Amino acid sequence: MQVYPTPRTRNSGNPPAPPRMPAPTLDFKIAFLEGLLSQFGERPIRILDMGCGTAKDWPGILRSRPWVTYVGVEPNSKSRSVANELLHGLPAKVLAGWGEAMNAGESFDLTVSLSVLEHVKYLDPFLRASVAATRPGGTVVHRYDLGHSLYPASKYERLLVVVSRRMPWIVPASRFTSHLDPSRVARILGELGLSRVEVSYAQMYSLKQAMNRLSRIENGRELAERVLALDADVCRAVRPVVTDHEMAHLFPSVIVRGVREP
Repeated sequence: MQVYPTPRTRNSGNPPAPPRMPAPTLDFKIAFLEGLLSQFGERPIRILDMGCGTAKDWPGILRSRPWVTYVGVEPNSKSRSVANELLHGLPAKVLAGWGEAMNAGESFDLTVSLSVLEHVKYLDPFLRASVAATRPGGTVVHRYDLGHSLYPASKYERLLVVVSRRMPWIVPASRFTSHLDPSRVARILGELGLSRVEVSYAQMYSLKQAMNRLSRIENGRELAERVLALDADVCRAVRPVVTDHEMAHLFPSVIVRGVREP
């Protein structure tokens, strides 16, 4: 939504804001979603996105896949309003809580969360809801980031992670940011009835910085695809020879997925 300056802001004497970088046509998250959805072919599927924010990555994906129905869950009213505006005219809606979707008797072929788990203060209920919302035989995928703890952007972020881990009771749920052990997520999902639970890693830190630039330049999609391929190649090469701890430092984006037992 374009915002036009009011007379007050136009004449305020402040320097003009720098131009916005164009939205990426391809980045690690978009590529991940496209690869994930390709596994379902072109059959109709229903997707639940828990903690979708503004759902900014979904409009293009849904336009190219009219057989997909999307339901997002976002408790923040401002983000939810933006999401519904971006998704207008598409087979999609964004709700305030996962209880709304479950109370309506809906079940989903694919339930996802993207860069959310590290901010979930009450992990067990969140993971339980993700499994309960998924139909028997459906897939649950949680992709989250360890970069907040491994590569904090500021001293404040580093401190926030430490306090969230050691004294979570004093951190509001809206600010909670933690380092979440992938094995813990996998164990809980297995106990909740998922089978074939797998943990994988992606998004080498240095390549993520390159992608942030390449994905926004004109005609940069081919370069971005080469970065994605390089990331996947390096990950496959090093995975057999390094520990999970080392993998998390090299590739701080974690994907935990499984299938709900019929």
